[in-house]
Amino acid sequence: MYSERTRKRMLDKAAALGLAFVFLACQGNSFGHPGPEMTELQFDLNQVTLPALDLEESIDFYTRFGLEIIVNSPETQYARFEIPGSQATLSIHVEARGVRKPSVDLYFETANPDEIVSRLRERGIESVEALEDKPWLWREAWFVDPFGNRLCIYFAGENRKNPPWRVRDQGLTNEASRPCDIDLSR
Repeated sequence: MYSERTRKRMLDKAAALGLAFVFLACQGNSFGHPGPEMTELQFDLNQVTLPALDLEESIDFYTRFGLEIIVNSPETQYARFEIPGSQATLSIHVEARGVRKPSVDLYFETANPDEIVSRLRERGIESVEALEDKPWLWREAWFVDPFGNRLCIYFAGENRKNPPWRVRDQGLTNEASRPCDIDLSR
């Protein structure tokens, strides 16, 4: 068994490696400028799988949250839900007892977060952070599932990808945008 300190260092390194991998995957062949084949690729999020401790409790939570269950497999401790108005799905998988992975933050954007938060309240799901306008120009409320994963109901509109402070192409050289600047030694 690893000490808490060692576990934290391992998780930090794994997170940095994941970040580096995503950065590299998005950069194409030329560190900093997408390769021609990368500029034409488009991705659509298919599915996110969250850890859980109790299958039935999680199914109850996510169906009350408004998702429609499409797979319920008690023998494999797995369930999958459709997200209304989206092609993406959300899955849950029960972790072995005593094993707890870091939690995840999921963001669900809607044009009317006030209505969605009100409907969730009617279903017995209370936010842990009330719906409010944030300084980053999003209107959001936060919820927590039975495992501790955080879910945000929000509206950002154009500000999601194009806030007034968006970083514009500054003509960075390949050297300045290399992902190797990430310190993975910690």
